[in-house]
Amino acid sequence: MKEHRKTGHNVLHLLYPIRKKNESNCKNKGSLEGLLTRLQFERFGCSADNPSKENKNNIFSVYPSTFKKNEVFVQDSHSYWISEKQVAEYFHPTVQGSLFRSGNLKKYRKIEGEIFIADLKNPDHQEDNTKNQHTIAFQWLATEIYVFNEDYAFLVVRLSLLENVSVDKNDIESSLRQPYPQPVQSLNIWMKFANRVRQNYKKYATQPKLQITHAFNEEKQEVMKVEESSFFNYLEKHYKDLFAKYAISNVDLNGQGELELPQRIEPNAFLYAFVQTDSTEPLTNNELNQLIHIDDYDGESGSTPEFIDEFVNRHLYKRWISYGTYTTAIDYGSITISQNRSFVYSFRKSDLYKQSFPNLLIQHYGSTSSFWTQKD
Repeated sequence: MKEHRKTGHNVLHLLYPIRKKNESNCKNKGSLEGLLTRLQFERFGCSADNPSKENKNNIFSVYPSTFKKNEVFVQDSHSYWISEKQVAEYFHPTVQGSLFRSGNLKKYRKIEGEIFIADLKNPDHQEDNTKNQHTIAFQWLATEIYVFNEDYAFLVVRLSLLENVSVDKNDIESSLRQPYPQPVQSLNIWMKFANRVRQNYKKYATQPKLQITHAFNEEKQEVMKVEESSFFNYLEKHYKDLFAKYAISNVDLNGQGELELPQRIEPNAFLYAFVQTDSTEPLTNNELNQLIHIDDYDGESGSTPEFIDEFVNRHLYKRWISYGTYTTAIDYGSITISQNRSFVYSFRKSDLYKQSFPNLLIQHYGSTSSFWTQKD
């Protein structure tokens, strides 16, 4: 990505297939529904015929805490949240069934809210880190479980890079409490974050890893130093009771419990993401190729210009390019990138705000991850 492109509001969904372990190897033999209740998950979701009455609470699952929740949606001086019924009615009736009428599918959600401080660095090549290390903040917005039956489900983790936060390791709390009124993280950094959070193993010697170093609990207003780890390792420890009963199916195919090293590897998540950029300059084919591959730099999947042109044509949805919106699709991920021409935020402790982007689009990204779980 060109250096001048900045990251705007963004939402990343990490999709993991999970399946029940053999009962003989499972310490927790109760029902999944009972387990999710103990873990403080709540049923959610509705159809166009049965709109939810708790729509306003959903805002916490798609917006990070650096936004003023009561000012994100503004129309005629009134804040509002588009009802799920209105979101459903936006789509053609032929696809409403796939998106909103889920049949036997049960959906559970837990609002998370924890903020992480992480380094993008190469632990094996310290000489590369002086120049190439980046420290970022990202928020764990929500976790969702889409249950098909007692044996199979999808785990969906929703994250957002705090693009308006520049982290000072010597004063992390102040960095988080005083976000900038404009993006400070480049689109390059977002691409590195997206690549490393969905797969954290190295494909080449100098490739950085995403290593969490601190966690910020907003409710307690305290920063805690944590043992350096990938986000997936943190997720496993946080939901150890869930992973005691269910295995990530593309890691533990036989359902025999934990695998021993070197077999035990971090799984690749399917990434379903939305990101904005303030740049109105059209994306080049090299940049689009990077987006499609979800690469951490634009030369990782490089090839001849002819190959890239053909590849981009096959994996890019072009209908809304004239509006600055591109949607990519490949077997392990899909990204929509939109150019936002009114790039102003609503911040806590600030009177400066504007309606920053189309409400429906981001709510759609929050409500249709179930569509991808069903399609997969």
